[in-house]
Amino acid sequence: RLYEILKEAHSPSAMLNLKLRDMEKGKFVGKAKCGPKVRDLCRKHRLDSGAAKKLEEAMSMRECMGKDVEKDLGLLDEHLAASNAPS
Repeated sequence: RLYEILKEAHSPSAMLNLKLRDMEKGKFVGKAKCGPKVRDLCRKHRLDSGAAKKLEEAMSMRECMGKDVEKDLGLLDEHLAASNAPS
């Protein structure tokens, strides 16, 4: 996940410093186990790349906190299915 962020950064060295600070504060979340399920949900509902990245980050944080990500994704799936413009 860090590699992906640095690859897209305008200034990789500055972004690395920022992410190191996030790691020190406990805010940075690495790649999570729920990633493939979140990406499947994003494809299913045709979320744009920005929304997909933010959703994956949020679900990664929730997974680290010990929350029930399966339940969250199920509820989100129902909500997005009823939405006219999911992104």
